[in-house]
Amino acid sequence: MDMCLVALSYWGFGYAFAFGVSVLQENKKNAGFIGDTLYFYSANAAQLQTNFAGFAHMFFQFTLAAASVSIISGAIAERAAMTTYFVVAGFFASFVYPVVSHWVWSAPGWLCAWNSFMGYQDLYMDVGAIDFAGSGVIHLVGGTAAFFGAWWMGPRRGRFDAQGKARPMPGSDDALQVMGTSLLWLGWLGVNVGMVFTHGYSGLAAGRIAMNTILCGAAGAISSMLLSYFKSGDYNLVSVNNGVLAGLVASSAGCATVAPWAAVVTGLCAGLVYHFGSWLTLFLGIDDVTDSVAVHGWNGIWGCVASGLFSRQAEMLEVFGSTQEGLFYGGGSILAANVVLVCAAVSWTAAWTFFLFGALHYAGMLRVSAKDEQADIDGSVELAAVDASISKA
Repeated sequence: MDMCLVALSYWGFGYAFAFGVSVLQENKKNAGFIGDTLYFYSANAAQLQTNFAGFAHMFFQFTLAAASVSIISGAIAERAAMTTYFVVAGFFASFVYPVVSHWVWSAPGWLCAWNSFMGYQDLYMDVGAIDFAGSGVIHLVGGTAAFFGAWWMGPRRGRFDAQGKARPMPGSDDALQVMGTSLLWLGWLGVNVGMVFTHGYSGLAAGRIAMNTILCGAAGAISSMLLSYFKSGDYNLVSVNNGVLAGLVASSAGCATVAPWAAVVTGLCAGLVYHFGSWLTLFLGIDDVTDSVAVHGWNGIWGCVASGLFSRQAEMLEVFGSTQEGLFYGGGSILAANVVLVCAAVSWTAAWTFFLFGALHYAGMLRVSAKDEQADIDGSVELAAVDASISKA
């Protein structure tokens, strides 16, 4: 249903808000807040002659919108009503997410680092936000929405004991978890590298982006696994899987502008950030089934910060046409602009999703009944028991 709802919502309104022409574009001013053309995008062949990207660009951006929406579903799994998820997915894909992507990826978005290529004036902090493939735009926005969704939804039955201590509720199929992580890792290469071609820039950066993506995910898995082993004495599979994803989230902002060694450092820190975020979520009494907030939200922030620390001037010039560089090399503008992106993305998303989930809660639409939830839990417990008996046999 992510694909179905997002496809229609993004085609109708989301792409217009994200990449439509802002009313300020004619003045070449870098102050665009939201697009206002391209609703129900249906360009004909003659019109596409002047726009080489066209439907290919829209299709690629739709997949990113669907990815951001899917982050929410993991956090509220196993107790959300389907009607609620339909409303959230449609509204998020058609309005909340597209506005942030307009700020960063569409001229004349007020944080867009590509505005100088397009002839717009007044780059924010003389550089714009360097979030090449969406640590902030995709993952922080999705992670923020996931946080408020899980907060309003409340925990699953039995997740916390009478004293508020979290009880373990592990997934029932380790093989499917590993397969899902592997598919996501492969898909991440398509997202990070694909940004080069959909924005129409040199494909020479593609190899570096791919390698940085691989290194960051690998380093995130290693640091997460070692920390888990230090705490429990076990090589925990969930920690490895989520460590990979944490590294991939953190890689997305700076994958085109950092050196491989910086990608490794970013990934190593990402695994630790994931564990901190997971602990904090439980400490606050929030039941996030797939650790979406820790993996995507907190590492979305870290990815934006890492881009501001480690972006190199040569790569910045190649990809963004900018001579700015990260704080590690003596520059501070990228980090400052990216911190503003983090604050703006969190504020925008938090305001809308807090209101949306809250309204659904008071309307009695947010959560399935206790009877339906208990039936699902009984089914999952039964499945886990079957898996256990098979393993013993």
